[in-house]
Amino acid sequence: MDLTRLSACSIPLRKRSVREALQVIADAGFTKADLLGAEPHFPPAPSEEQLVEIEVAVRETGVRIANLGTYYGRPLPGTDAEVEAELAEARSGMDAAVRLGARSLRIHPGKDRSRETGFALVPFFREVAREAERRDLWLGIETHGGLSSDAPAMVELCRQVGSDRFGVLFDPCNCAQNGVDYKAAWDTFKDNVVHVHLKDGKHGADGKWERVHLGDGLIDFHWLLDQLDRRGYDGDLAVEYEIGETEPPETGLRKWREFCETL
Repeated sequence: MDLTRLSACSIPLRKRSVREALQVIADAGFTKADLLGAEPHFPPAPSEEQLVEIEVAVRETGVRIANLGTYYGRPLPGTDAEVEAELAEARSGMDAAVRLGARSLRIHPGKDRSRETGFALVPFFREVAREAERRDLWLGIETHGGLSSDAPAMVELCRQVGSDRFGVLFDPCNCAQNGVDYKAAWDTFKDNVVHVHLKDGKHGADGKWERVHLGDGLIDFHWLLDQLDRRGYDGDLAVEYEIGETEPPETGLRKWREFCETL
């Protein structure tokens, strides 16, 4: 694995300041972060003071921002005024992404993640994709169930949006958790993948899905990296540590970094 492309999501540190979060990520050996698109890390429409706070944290910790985990589109569909307000926030977020040096942002497929809702938002997606193209940014919908984990539907959605800067944030673990064959999904929408999340999981003794340390679950990371290389994917790879109840991120993130070093 090319470790220069590795980043860590700040979600396990969402209750701490952006400075504290980036310091934990730095101490674990990472030089890049995917910043959660919520207070106190990255609000939907950040103020100048908040952007300066992030910039100072980046300088002090040496961890730069690779991706913004925003949720533009989540309140939609809505009235014309609500759509315009969401577009304004998305433009603000994209401007901030350029300023912070981020490559990509997360886009949300609407209130209920349904196919009907997602396709109703095509005009909104087209507009944010045009804005992203102007700023040299990538926009990805994360595979979180519903439309987003329906690979053929996501390919059609991307076709209708009509921009190579709009696509899929591929998270194999999320696919598996939602009963989707992540390898088959990859074969279907691999040409539309713009960002990647790494985490692991498996079914417990009670049959329920549980998140586990990288390498302790069902995800075949060697297969994933091979497929990414074959596809020519040259974007970031973000570890999404969501097992803070199992082990604190201060030690767990370092273990995940060390696991990635073995790939």
